[in-house]
Amino acid sequence: MIVIGFAMAWAGYTIGIWGYCLVQGYDVTLPALFKTTWPGGKQQAAPPGPTVPGTDPTTGITNT
Repeated sequence: MIVIGFAMAWAGYTIGIWGYCLVQGYDVTLPALFKTTWPGGKQQAAPPGPTVPGTDPTTGITNT
């Protein structure tokens, strides 16, 4: 009976963490939860390139 309780608690935790990953936008499949490393998560924006003196860093337009 205790083993069944542990199994149900573990299954509930697994489904809960998988649901949280889906809500947060992580691309994790249910079988991937059991792997030691997960695939890449959210897609992050590329870091901004170098700024040129005399340009607006947010738009890249030359300030004249």
